[in-house]
Amino acid sequence: MGRQWYLRAYRADGLKFGSNENEEASIFLEPQPWAVISGHTSNEESEKLLDIVNNRLSTDYGLMICDPPVEKLIQKLLKRVSSTRG
Repeated sequence: MGRQWYLRAYRADGLKFGSNENEEASIFLEPQPWAVISGHTSNEESEKLLDIVNNRLSTDYGLMICDPPVEKLIQKLLKRVSSTRG
């Protein structure tokens, strides 16, 4: 696996959602377990991926949708805020 985690989506113009290139929301929960459940990742890759999910998204209150949270609303990027701090 040449990546740390899986992207959430690509926009039509090529913008990546859930990429380590993003200042906010660089990792989304949703695609990570599906990569494991679908069998797309090897056992070793699955363990690494789930460790990343645990380290980046796990809180005392459950799993976050994305990290870091979206705090700046940029209209051309998002129609709504995906997550807020706290």
